[in-house]
Amino acid sequence: MDYETVLIVDGMLDDPTIEAQIAKAEEFIRSKGELKNTTRLGKRRMAYTIKKKNYGYYVVFTYRGDGKLVSDMEQIFRYDEQVVRYLTTRA
Repeated sequence: MDYETVLIVDGMLDDPTIEAQIAKAEEFIRSKGELKNTTRLGKRRMAYTIKKKNYGYYVVFTYRGDGKLVSDMEQIFRYDEQVVRYLTTRA
């Protein structure tokens, strides 16, 4: 199945740290599925404060995989303090 995940990384981090976070997610997707596209939307002001943060770096991953890939990836995001929010939908 095709999935799309929107990831919001803490916008107050420096650029190399943000890129490392994106690379880590891309590598995880490639290890268990097929990464189709990564769209960097950049640093934006969030509509409301989340975890005392006003800015986030938005990234959209489009990929093919199974439900196990999605659940494993979301579990990693859940415990990562640099990830502010994530949302996965079926494309």
